[in-house]
Amino acid sequence: MSPMDSRQSSRPTVFLVVLALLSPLFVFTAATPAQANSCDPTSGPGTYGGGTGTSSDPYLICHPDHIAHLSATSSSWGAHFAQQADITLTGNHTPIGSGFSSAFTGTYDGGGFTMTGVTINAPTVNGQGLFGFTKGVSGDCVCDN
Repeated sequence: MSPMDSRQSSRPTVFLVVLALLSPLFVFTAATPAQANSCDPTSGPGTYGGGTGTSSDPYLICHPDHIAHLSATSSSWGAHFAQQADITLTGNHTPIGSGFSSAFTGTYDGGGFTMTGVTINAPTVNGQGLFGFTKGVSGDCVCDN
Protein backbone atom coordinates (compact mmCIF):
# COMPACT_ATOMS: atom_id res chain seq x y z
CA MET A 1 0.00 0.00 0.00
CA SER A 2 1.42 3.36 -0.96
CA PRO A 3 1.42 6.39 1.39
CA MET A 4 -1.24 7.97 -0.83
CA ASP A 5 -3.57 4.96 -0.36
CA SER A 6 -3.35 5.08 3.44
CA ARG A 7 -4.20 8.81 3.52
CA GLN A 8 -7.24 8.31 1.30
CA SER A 9 -8.55 5.40 3.37
CA SER A 10 -8.35 7.45 6.59
CA ARG A 11 -10.44 10.32 5.22
CA PRO A 12 -13.82 8.65 5.80
CA THR A 13 -12.81 7.82 9.38
CA VAL A 14 -11.71 11.40 10.06
CA PHE A 15 -14.95 12.71 8.56
CA LEU A 16 -17.05 10.43 10.78
CA VAL A 17 -15.10 11.41 13.90
CA VAL A 18 -15.55 15.13 13.13
CA LEU A 19 -19.26 14.59 12.40
CA ALA A 20 -19.69 12.71 15.70
CA LEU A 21 -17.98 15.52 17.62
CA LEU A 22 -20.09 18.23 15.98
CA SER A 23 -23.48 16.46 16.09
CA PRO A 24 -24.36 17.65 19.63
CA LEU A 25 -24.18 21.21 18.31
CA PHE A 26 -27.08 20.58 15.91
CA VAL A 27 -30.41 19.93 17.58
CA PHE A 28 -33.50 19.76 15.43
CA THR A 29 -36.93 19.84 17.02
CA ALA A 30 -40.31 19.89 15.38
CA ALA A 31 -42.48 22.83 16.33
CA THR A 32 -45.58 21.93 18.31
CA PRO A 33 -48.80 23.68 17.35
CA ALA A 34 -48.42 26.01 20.32
CA GLN A 35 -44.96 27.00 19.14
CA ALA A 36 -45.94 27.33 15.50
CA ASN A 37 -48.60 29.94 16.24
CA SER A 38 -48.56 32.61 18.89
CA CYS A 39 -51.85 32.25 20.74
CA ASP A 40 -52.50 34.94 23.32
CA PRO A 41 -54.24 33.37 26.34
CA THR A 42 -54.63 36.81 27.93
CA SER A 43 -56.52 38.31 25.01
CA GLY A 44 -59.61 38.43 27.23
CA PRO A 45 -63.30 37.72 26.81
CA GLY A 46 -64.88 38.60 23.48
CA THR A 47 -61.84 37.74 21.39
CA TYR A 48 -59.78 34.83 20.08
CA GLY A 49 -56.07 34.27 20.74
CA GLY A 50 -55.07 35.49 17.28
CA GLY A 51 -55.68 34.74 13.62
CA THR A 52 -58.22 36.03 11.13
CA GLY A 53 -60.40 32.93 10.71
CA THR A 54 -59.19 31.98 7.23
CA SER A 55 -57.87 28.54 6.30
CA SER A 56 -54.32 29.90 6.13
CA ASP A 57 -54.67 31.99 9.32
CA PRO A 58 -57.26 30.32 11.58
CA TYR A 59 -58.58 31.86 14.76
CA LEU A 60 -56.39 30.59 17.62
CA ILE A 61 -58.01 28.94 20.64
CA CYS A 62 -55.96 28.44 23.82
CA HIS A 63 -58.16 29.66 26.70
CA PRO A 64 -61.69 28.97 28.00
CA ASP A 65 -62.66 32.58 27.13
CA HIS A 66 -61.94 31.79 23.47
CA ILE A 67 -64.38 28.84 23.56
CA ALA A 68 -67.00 31.02 25.29
CA HIS A 69 -66.55 33.64 22.56
CA LEU A 70 -66.89 31.01 19.84
CA SER A 71 -70.08 29.68 21.47
CA ALA A 72 -71.60 33.17 21.61
CA THR A 73 -70.53 34.43 18.17
CA SER A 74 -72.63 32.76 15.47
CA SER A 75 -71.16 35.10 12.85
CA SER A 76 -67.87 33.20 13.10
CA TRP A 77 -69.34 29.67 12.92
CA GLY A 78 -68.24 29.39 9.28
CA ALA A 79 -64.60 30.28 10.02
CA HIS A 80 -61.48 28.19 10.64
CA PHE A 81 -60.18 27.52 14.17
CA ALA A 82 -57.02 25.91 15.57
CA GLN A 83 -56.71 24.87 19.21
CA GLN A 84 -53.24 25.67 20.56
CA ALA A 85 -53.26 24.21 24.09
CA ASP A 86 -55.12 21.87 26.43
CA ILE A 87 -58.19 23.70 27.76
CA THR A 88 -60.17 23.10 30.95
CA LEU A 89 -63.70 24.50 30.91
CA THR A 90 -65.60 25.27 34.10
CA GLY A 91 -69.26 26.04 34.60
CA ASN A 92 -72.05 25.49 32.11
CA HIS A 93 -71.08 25.52 28.41
CA THR A 94 -73.31 26.79 25.61
CA PRO A 95 -72.99 24.46 22.60
CA ILE A 96 -71.45 25.83 19.41
CA GLY A 97 -74.19 25.76 16.78
CA SER A 98 -77.74 26.38 17.93
CA GLY A 99 -79.87 24.63 15.32
CA PHE A 100 -79.99 23.26 11.81
CA SER A 101 -80.42 26.74 10.35
CA SER A 102 -77.65 28.10 12.59
CA ALA A 103 -75.11 25.28 12.60
CA PHE A 104 -71.32 25.41 12.89
CA THR A 105 -70.05 25.04 9.30
CA GLY A 106 -66.38 25.91 9.79
CA THR A 107 -63.35 23.80 10.67
CA TYR A 108 -61.96 23.11 14.11
CA ASP A 109 -58.46 21.63 14.31
CA GLY A 110 -57.90 20.34 17.82
CA GLY A 111 -54.19 19.87 17.08
CA GLY A 112 -54.07 16.81 19.35
CA PHE A 113 -54.89 18.92 22.40
CA THR A 114 -57.59 18.01 24.92
CA MET A 115 -60.59 19.92 26.17
CA THR A 116 -61.90 18.85 29.58
CA GLY A 117 -64.76 19.89 31.83
CA VAL A 118 -67.43 20.36 29.15
CA THR A 119 -70.68 20.60 31.15
CA ILE A 120 -74.07 21.29 29.58
CA ASN A 121 -77.17 21.50 31.73
CA ALA A 122 -80.08 21.84 29.30
CA PRO A 123 -81.99 18.52 29.49
CA THR A 124 -84.90 19.66 27.31
CA VAL A 125 -82.84 21.14 24.47
CA ASN A 126 -81.58 19.29 21.38
CA GLY A 127 -78.00 19.61 20.18
CA GLN A 128 -76.02 18.82 23.30
CA GLY A 129 -72.22 18.72 23.17
CA LEU A 130 -69.27 20.99 22.57
CA PHE A 131 -70.67 21.40 19.05
CA GLY A 132 -74.47 21.30 19.27
CA PHE A 133 -75.20 21.41 15.54
CA THR A 134 -72.74 21.04 12.68
CA LYS A 135 -73.19 20.94 8.93
CA GLY A 136 -70.53 19.78 6.45
CA VAL A 137 -67.68 20.41 8.89
CA SER A 138 -64.22 18.94 9.18
CA GLY A 139 -61.98 18.96 12.18
CA ASP A 140 -60.74 17.06 15.17
CA CYS A 141 -60.97 17.65 18.86
CA VAL A 142 -60.46 15.39 21.89
CA CYS A 143 -63.05 16.07 24.57
CA ASP A 144 -62.46 14.36 27.89
CA ASN A 145 -65.15 14.77 30.49
